[in-house]
Amino acid sequence: MRSFPQHQTFKVGGYYMNGSTTVPEEYKDCFGRIEGTGFGHHPTHLGEGMPWILDNGAFTGKFTSKAWHRSLKFLAPFKDTCILCTIPDIVGERSATLAMFEEYLPLVREFGYPVAIVTQDGMTTIDIPWKKIDAIFIGGTNDHKFSEDVQSIITTAQAFGIWVHVGRVNSAKRMKIFWTADSWDGTTISYAPDERGRVIGKAVREIREMKGKL
Repeated sequence: MRSFPQHQTFKVGGYYMNGSTTVPEEYKDCFGRIEGTGFGHHPTHLGEGMPWILDNGAFTGKFTSKAWHRSLKFLAPFKDTCILCTIPDIVGERSATLAMFEEYLPLVREFGYPVAIVTQDGMTTIDIPWKKIDAIFIGGTNDHKFSEDVQSIITTAQAFGIWVHVGRVNSAKRMKIFWTADSWDGTTISYAPDERGRVIGKAVREIREMKGKL
């Protein structure tokens, strides 16, 4: 049986979305929030105990060291329900992302967040600092996400009991491709919260059933 860090007490299989998005009440247990640089902050939702991710804003081009530090400090009171915090990265850049990981890791640890490295194109299992992380965030391009290297990273993470999250998963079909992951995120629900929330919520429950995690 996989053993997750103490702070990760939420159901395996959950979909994470922008903090301002609402979802159908009957599927509320299938969702979490994304907070961070460029997303705005929604402490009311976090105060309700909903699991959440602290993102660094690199993918949207809104990352700055100053804004990142401000997010870490502002959201620290809710860190016990944070499933992962993405160490700053550069999209598609392996070497630069690994360097940024080492640069920003001490700051994230200082605030007490669970640490996630964001994978980027060219990364392999050898690159991952396994003893320094609590989670893996699968990022990078589609070519990277569907590569053999990523499959090996996911398999290794699962063997170590490390949480696996896949970014930019905007359909139930893609969720089921990455059904072995522990969580996913996307923007699809923002465009039609009621309709898309039910589709994604149903997919979450189907995957939980596949995992035997209902």
